[in-house]
Amino acid sequence: MKAIVVKTGNKDAVLLSDDGVFIKARNQNNPLGAVVDMDTPARKKPFAALAAVAAAVVVLISVGVFAYSTSYYFISMDVNPGMIIAANRFERALSIEALNTEAKNILNDIEWKNREIEKVIQNAALKIEEQGYLSDHGEILLAAAGRNEEKAAEMAKRLAISINELKLGDVAVTSEAVGYDMVQSAKAWEMTPGKYNLITKLLGEHLDEANVETFRNQSVKELMESYTAAKGLPGKETAVEQRSMEATQTATETRQHTEQRGTEGTQAATETRQHTEQRGTEGTQAATETSQHTEQR
Repeated sequence: MKAIVVKTGNKDAVLLSDDGVFIKARNQNNPLGAVVDMDTPARKKPFAALAAVAAAVVVLISVGVFAYSTSYYFISMDVNPGMIIAANRFERALSIEALNTEAKNILNDIEWKNREIEKVIQNAALKIEEQGYLSDHGEILLAAAGRNEEKAAEMAKRLAISINELKLGDVAVTSEAVGYDMVQSAKAWEMTPGKYNLITKLLGEHLDEANVETFRNQSVKELMESYTAAKGLPGKETAVEQRSMEATQTATETRQHTEQRGTEGTQAATETRQHTEQRGTEGTQAATETSQHTEQR
């Protein structure tokens, strides 16, 4: 018979069997929710079974409430408005912190409480666009941190896709996963993890009291332009031109290679034809000599 562990104690555990009976058994250090095999036990008395049911219900409700109300993900979104969203393991928004006045104005106009995190991000992006923050090659920076790094990385990718699905126009969306320690460091400087990562990791800047206010007030677009200039990377237009030049160069090399192979093929065909003609001439000459030799004999 199989049973599910619904409560654990120091010595005993409460199991729910596959036929709906609650059973008290010795604690084998199995976690809550584990499925275990056990021998068929004697049935409990009605009062004991009722008490076990009540205890299990309380445990399940407590576990569910704790899981729902506990922050599992921290999502930051930056344009110039910057905000941090705390979400539970069910990917529902629990709280949002606006880090500047612009973000407060955005959050006043959207529904977010207990909403799916992707929907909250989409609504915020639409409101940001509506207020003109994404005009002239806008930039959106997303960062996701979580108790599970792989899930945080997956979350960052899905959030970027959800914004791209809005088709906001000429808007660049950057998303990445960051560590939980970066969330804490960013909070200490009153900025989002995404912007903190951009400043300290990509730009290599050291934040202090003298420069933090300047960086805090810069938009993502301004920071990305600084990063592009510092690293000598091409901007949007230059990058497009560079890709076009690379494509043209590749096409030219391919054409030249094809022409060269064609020339080599023509030359080989000519040599083969000449060789065939030479062998034909030699064959005719040999036949003539054979005929003459026969007549002579």
